[in-house]
Amino acid sequence: MSKNQTGEKSSSWSGGPVKRICPICTNEFQVPRAEFNRGGGKYCSKHCSAISTRKSVKVTCSYCKMEYVVQGYKARTTKYCSKLCQAEHRAKTRSPEEIAMKKVNGRMGSLMWYSIKGNKNGSKWEALAGYSLTDLKWHLESLFKEGMSWNNMGLWHIDHIVPRSAFNYSYPDDPGFKVCWSLANLQPLWAEENLRKSNKIVDPLRAKSILKSLTDKDYQLNH
Repeated sequence: MSKNQTGEKSSSWSGGPVKRICPICTNEFQVPRAEFNRGGGKYCSKHCSAISTRKSVKVTCSYCKMEYVVQGYKARTTKYCSKLCQAEHRAKTRSPEEIAMKKVNGRMGSLMWYSIKGNKNGSKWEALAGYSLTDLKWHLESLFKEGMSWNNMGLWHIDHIVPRSAFNYSYPDDPGFKVCWSLANLQPLWAEENLRKSNKIVDPLRAKSILKSLTDKDYQLNH
């Protein structure tokens, strides 16, 4: 069913209960029509109602098990007391393949960046990618949007059209690595736009063309 601006879900008859989504825990619940008409029934329980009125509450970090304070409305959704705990927890739950891929990506991205900035020590990536710095700069520059230049790199990013997270590889000689870092999969994108895009695929047809040389085991599309 569709929801209106109040969070109400349409009912099959005007006198029936109203289905709503609790703004605290996001659970669906029903509110008597009369109570809804009086402006009540915003929360699914007294507990959620109490959380909404508190300025802060204590919760326990899923990783270090220490208590910390958050705003009441975040109590049901926050899991970690800090970004460090979040990062360490994720690191411990990653598979060896994921860890290896993260290291390869980090190294490749850093070397490419330093090379563009004029650091000769960064040129080692060229042998891994199969193209030169000149090739890369020509390719990216041909796709520059109005206002982009090499002088304001940082305001724009080198984006992977098919996100790195979609590929399965552990080493630079894996097929997935070659396609992930191929010129066809790279484009300049304004930083803000790139952050919004995150790890999503926005052009499925273009992505399909990029991935055509790979087998199913080389990538996994959950985007």
